[in-house]
Amino acid sequence: MSPHRIADAVFLLTLCVAALVAALAGGCLAVLVFYPQIAGGLTGLALHPWWFVYASTGANTARVALWSLAAAIAISLAALPWGLRARALYVRSSSPLALFFFVYPFTLFTECLRGPSALIYAQGGSQTLVLVLSRAVYGGRFAGELALLLVGLYALDFSYRRYSLVCGLLVAASLAIAAYTPVDGTVFLSTYTCALGDERGTWFVEFALALLGPAALAGAAISRKSKEYLVLCAASVVLIACREVSAFTAPLAAVATAFVLTAVGCWVFTSVLRRLQQS
Repeated sequence: MSPHRIADAVFLLTLCVAALVAALAGGCLAVLVFYPQIAGGLTGLALHPWWFVYASTGANTARVALWSLAAAIAISLAALPWGLRARALYVRSSSPLALFFFVYPFTLFTECLRGPSALIYAQGGSQTLVLVLSRAVYGGRFAGELALLLVGLYALDFSYRRYSLVCGLLVAASLAIAAYTPVDGTVFLSTYTCALGDERGTWFVEFALALLGPAALAGAAISRKSKEYLVLCAASVVLIACREVSAFTAPLAAVATAFVLTAVGCWVFTSVLRRLQQS
């Protein structure tokens, strides 16, 4: 089988898995909304609105948590068309920038795994499976930040010989980071993920990765004297910030804003990539 056909097969498999994960999350959300007796198993979860911040359970905790899950599903679906557009750009021009960015929208679908995690926990299911799903969510966040970092590194003239291999290493690296990230399987939060055992250490890794990607793009804008890369830098900051908001149990206004800005950020990113290819 030719490398082109292998790449197409991997793409179609990724697309099918993403669609199945989103559909599963939507089904879990519907169950929690329409069957209060099942959602009752999620009462008493600590509200986790931001890093290092925890709040006692309130009357609106369950509603806010469901908003957060619904936002995660909506954001992943809103970013999907732009991931497909990035792939189309790669097929036409073989631009590594488009290929690396293509990975990012699909990492958002890992947030949808919070849906089945919530349902399993509410039903008193396997704690090990809940822990595995939580690690997958954290791994997806690392993968997204690494994808944006690769875009920035390539823009700085870091060359690679096998782009598909680099993407594979990206996924492997994110899974390795998630596997070794301390997670407390005994504490389940209103974000529908298990609590981190070392929240400060994980925050430091996420912050470093989130900073390096935009910094590399800003450096590319200076070295290439191109405003296009500065726009990419700003778009990457918006995408990272919106993902952080949607990762916590934020108010409805915040998650709605994150949904809109994610779609806009992906549109800006792919539009600039198209212009760079034509220049």
